[in-house]
Amino acid sequence: MLKGMNETNSMKKILVITDIKHEFQQQLPKLLNMEASRLLVLSSVGASITQPYGCLVRNILLEIYQQNIEQIYLIVPKEHTSPKFNQTILLDKFEKDGIDQGLLHALNYSRIVKEDILSWLKGNEVDGEATLKQSLNLLKKHPLIPKRVSISAYTMNVETGNLIEIELEDTEKDIC
Repeated sequence: MLKGMNETNSMKKILVITDIKHEFQQQLPKLLNMEASRLLVLSSVGASITQPYGCLVRNILLEIYQQNIEQIYLIVPKEHTSPKFNQTILLDKFEKDGIDQGLLHALNYSRIVKEDILSWLKGNEVDGEATLKQSLNLLKKHPLIPKRVSISAYTMNVETGNLIEIELEDTEKDIC
C-alpha cells in the first residue's frame, strides 16, 4: 500500500449527519475544532433517520467500518422547519414527468412504504429536537453500530454557530 493511503485510512474520522445548508457545512470544521480531512458529512432532512435498516443507516455503517469513524454527530439548525410540501404541486410535477396516478396507486397497494407514497415523501412534521432524539435513539441502540462509536446530537444556532447538546431520557424506547 502507498504510505499516504495507509495513513489516511488509519486516521480516525468524524461523521456528521445534518440538514444544515451547504454554507454552514463548510464552517463545520471550524465550529467542531477539527481538520476538514477528518470530517465526513451526510445530509438528511432534519438529520432524520427513520429506518433502522434503510439506505442512510447502511451508509453510516459503511462509513464506520471503512473510514474509521470514532464519533457521529447529528446536527440540525435550532429553528428547523420542515420543507414546504404541497401535494397538489407534486402530483402536477409527477404528471408532467410522465408518472401516472395508477403507478402511485399500485405502489400504495403493494405497501412499498409504511404509509402511502405521498406521506412518505412528506416525512414527519415533528420539531427538530424530537427528530434528533428519535434519530439519536435509533443509532445508539442499533445492534450493528459498535459501542466504541460515540454518538451525539445537537441543535445549532446558525447565526452564532453555538451547538446545544440534545440528551435522551432514560425512558427512550428501543426501536431496533
